[in-house]
Amino acid sequence: MKDKDKLNLILVGPEKCGKTTVANYLAQEHQRGVVQLNRLYDWHLKRGTALAEKAKAYLEKRDADL
Repeated sequence: MKDKDKLNLILVGPEKCGKTTVANYLAQEHQRGVVQLNRLYDWHLKRGTALAEKAKAYLEKRDADL
């Protein structure tokens, strides 16, 4: 399969439902990588990127709304 024909997926669900297990299986079977959003967010926060500021503002607003 050509790289341009490969799909990227985002797995969502509650804690302990098997997202990581499924992601790791798919990554191995289809020669893909796994990126955990919390680690990506932490990486951006540590570096003070503009994306981190936008994400932080969004999450704070969402928490306030809830």
